Amino acid sequence: MVAGDYCPLERLSVLVERRQAPRPDLRDVPALSRRPRGASLDLRAGRAASPAARSAAPPEDRAPRTPLARVEDAPGEATARGSEGTSRRGAGTLFTLGNAGPTMTSAATVREAVGHHTARALDWEPRLEEPTGRRAARTRLAFLVAHLLFAASWFVGEPNLLGSLLVWFVLQFGVWAGYHRYFTHRSYKTHPWFESVLAVLGCLAGQGGLFWWVSVHRHHHRTADTEEDFHSPRHGFWRSYMGWLLRDDVDDRIKWDVTPDLRGPHLFWIERNDVRIRVAYAAALALLFGWSGILTYYIVPMVLCWHTSLGTNYLAHAVGSHPAECPPRGSCAARNNALVALLDLGEGWHNNHHAHPSYAHHGFYRWYQVDVVYLVLLVLEKLGIIWDVKRRPKRPKRYQSGPIALASA
Repeated sequence: MVAGDYCPLERLSVLVERRQAPRPDLRDVPALSRRPRGASLDLRAGRAASPAARSAAPPEDRAPRTPLARVEDAPGEATARGSEGTSRRGAGTLFTLGNAGPTMTSAATVREAVGHHTARALDWEPRLEEPTGRRAARTRLAFLVAHLLFAASWFVGEPNLLGSLLVWFVLQFGVWAGYHRYFTHRSYKTHPWFESVLAVLGCLAGQGGLFWWVSVHRHHHRTADTEEDFHSPRHGFWRSYMGWLLRDDVDDRIKWDVTPDLRGPHLFWIERNDVRIRVAYAAALALLFGWSGILTYYIVPMVLCWHTSLGTNYLAHAVGSHPAECPPRGSCAARNNALVALLDLGEGWHNNHHAHPSYAHHGFYRWYQVDVVYLVLLVLEKLGIIWDVKRRPKRPKRYQSGPIALASA
């Protein structure tokens, strides 16, 4: 061995001693190597704490992060496995994805790390959480103002009932074919541009943001006709019809379910700019038809869309047939109601829907169950705009008639 050299063990001991020796020539700076996802960088705070404690402890105003789980819509039941404490924001309101609990009412500013594929579209930090009670208050005010304008529309200018019904049809299709059958139940696949069209139509229908609507409806399928179901007829007509929207506790009791398919940048942009979209639509109507055009082609169709949609909550769970051969799942008491199906473009075949939620075709049980939304979807499928449409599997001919076939349907 050459004089002055160390053997490997001696060299290791020297390195350990040098590592543990104090370094007065170096300033004590916070560790910057690893910090929790979503934690803001603050070089001034927490100098007394050790770097390990600073890097491991989450902010006091936030719950520990857990990964966002994918939500699979299995045939027959819309499941939801949301994450805890993950945040998203749209339409000026912070949405809590996961169990919406006390964090919904705190006023703490939080920073949220976003995926690389949505970072540009989300760019929303810092953000301020908003009490859910303000949402209910705004809903009450919006309902009051919209219904007053609806009444005034018949005395201002020249009402165009046919034009109002045409716009109502388009908006209602956006709600049922888009918000309901596509975004909530994934009954078919489509292009991103048509996703945007459906999301904008649902936005103009004034039925809440896309993420909120999907979360509420999945909650309805999980808790159909139980005490936890917001709009079950067991709570009475008014609460089932409209009163549940005016309550302050709705948002605190649902899970904000956002699947990876819903996290596209274009959908987040629409969610964030829904007010601007409505204002732009109203301004275009004013330029084309005058101020009365806003009432005729926006307010009237939107209010009609509200009532045809909300009426399904009560009537399709309280009045109609309940065939034993096609039972809904769990405690659900959904009914097939022909009148509701006529007024609501096929959504009245609600017993069928709760039996097989993922089917794009609600009127599959009998030949006379006309489903207007599904007929339009068939045209879109022929045009190549949508594909992989989920339907009831065709049965062999020997099972298509007779009492045994009906009993096994």
